[in-house]
Amino acid sequence: MTNDKRGQRVLVLTVGTGNPEDLEGSLYAPLQKSIETGRWTRVALFPSQDTKRHARELIRRYAERPIQFKTYPLPEAGMEDNADACFAFFNKKLRGLLKDVGSTNVMVDFTRGTKAMSAALVLAAAAHDVPRFRYISGDRDEPSGTVTAGTENVGNFDTQALSERKQLDSFCLMLRHGRYAAALDLLPKPGLSARENDTLATLRPLADFCCAWDRLDYQHAAAMLRELPRARAFPQELRLFLPDAEVKGWVRRLAQQPARGQYRQFADWLRRVVCDVLANGQRRLCNGELEDALIRAYRVLEMLGQIRLFDKNLDSSALPESDPDIQRFQVFLRTSKERPLAKAREPGCLEAGREKAALLLKWRGDRLGERLIQAAHLFSLGTRRNQSILNHEFDAQAPDRGSLRQIYKELERLLISDAKAAKERLRLACWLAFDNTFR
Repeated sequence: MTNDKRGQRVLVLTVGTGNPEDLEGSLYAPLQKSIETGRWTRVALFPSQDTKRHARELIRRYAERPIQFKTYPLPEAGMEDNADACFAFFNKKLRGLLKDVGSTNVMVDFTRGTKAMSAALVLAAAAHDVPRFRYISGDRDEPSGTVTAGTENVGNFDTQALSERKQLDSFCLMLRHGRYAAALDLLPKPGLSARENDTLATLRPLADFCCAWDRLDYQHAAAMLRELPRARAFPQELRLFLPDAEVKGWVRRLAQQPARGQYRQFADWLRRVVCDVLANGQRRLCNGELEDALIRAYRVLEMLGQIRLFDKNLDSSALPESDPDIQRFQVFLRTSKERPLAKAREPGCLEAGREKAALLLKWRGDRLGERLIQAAHLFSLGTRRNQSILNHEFDAQAPDRGSLRQIYKELERLLISDAKAAKERLRLACWLAFDNTFR
């Protein structure tokens, strides 16, 4: 049995009444058979009020053995026939026991005890992820139905299937609610070779893929696509979460960032990225992360202006100061009593932030420029973003969820007005939202 750092091996036993006419054969022999099968450092006994004396007798028989016994009697008479009461008691006591020794070092024998006690102990132990159970069987005596002394067989079984089922359900729940990192944390760490982790280990590339895509790390997400096993290796209910060829192609295109100086190609790539950022913000909105959703909404508005400038062979962060159009725009800004474009990091260049980029587009006759200005003004996106605790100030600035939904609807309209292909791209970008209204 696997040991934790304390080196404990613990056997948990229920203690029943047995056959009063044959306590030795019907009670003590099976209990001792279980104790003798295994190398235990501790034995925890769970008797009723009526069977405390049997627990004491059992402990007496092992007085010379280096095994630590502890008794946890049910606190009330008659409680042994109340499954709910037994469960509450066992659950509390097991919590303390497992805190000391760890669930992987415990085996539960539910042979001796009332049916209510046995059922309650199994449920409580399973709830705490105890992986191993035991039951003593053998030839049964007539008419009592108890196992005949000397015929006892020790049957061990584990809860691998139950444990995996619980983890699988939790994994699906995390993915459905966009908690991809939490889903990844549920899975065995790489390199773990225990048999019980084989099925769950196959899910790591999927969770890792979702995590990477959600944090906008497209290169890592595309790399993880190569690690995904084929669909037949996944449980049926998980195939919903497997990307199809279309989604894989979408992620791979996101990972293929062209050189920034290739303006048209860069604009085409950004048109995909901006759809993905909008879908990313929608997931934050669905999860109640309103401040994060606000920041992403601002970024979508900003990227749209950058995209339209790239279409015109202009980079908003490196506008050539010698360009006659840029010089005339600078004059326009000064005569309009607007702050002129600031110096960029690159020598001989100026830069335009979100507002100035939209104004430059409008000045050049691009109708989307005016719409970008209006959208920012209507929702106070610029002010809210700049005063957000995530940027320059110290308070949350996001509006309520309903208002943010309206902002995102308007952003969708802007994306589609910029490029009709945005509608299909948004569908692909929203694939990662497994259980929300945006998919």
